[in-house]
Amino acid sequence: MKEALGLRTIREYGVRGISRLEWVTLFFTSGAFGAAHYLYGGGWEIGKISTAMLSGLALGYVYLRYGAYAPVLLHWFFNYYFGAFDLASQLKVSGSGMLATGIDLLNFGAGTVFAAGVVTAYLARIGSVRRRRLLERAYMGGIPNVS
Repeated sequence: MKEALGLRTIREYGVRGISRLEWVTLFFTSGAFGAAHYLYGGGWEIGKISTAMLSGLALGYVYLRYGAYAPVLLHWFFNYYFGAFDLASQLKVSGSGMLATGIDLLNFGAGTVFAAGVVTAYLARIGSVRRRRLLERAYMGGIPNVS
């Protein structure tokens, strides 16, 4: 929609394609997302506000970048994923202490690999955008004449 109106978009300008109003809205809704997780009464402690707000920022960015379906699917996936591992860690079977430790290590390792992949992809994207802009500036007057 923004592209059709001639406004800056995330696809073209990266984070700079987010307007100030969008940033304000993003932080406000992320704060509400964090507060809702605490106030809902699902057994969360006060510390859940900051982590849910950070998740809300990420989900909000994904919404601005890809549309409404992407953050809904991500939220569902992480709720299902962590719910399944939480349930598995609460099983009262022989060796459940080792099971819980293994699940915690798996979650930490998967989270670390995921975060590293996201950071790497983002840095690669920034590099490719910068290279493209440099090439566009270098050849603004057309392809140089080679004789």
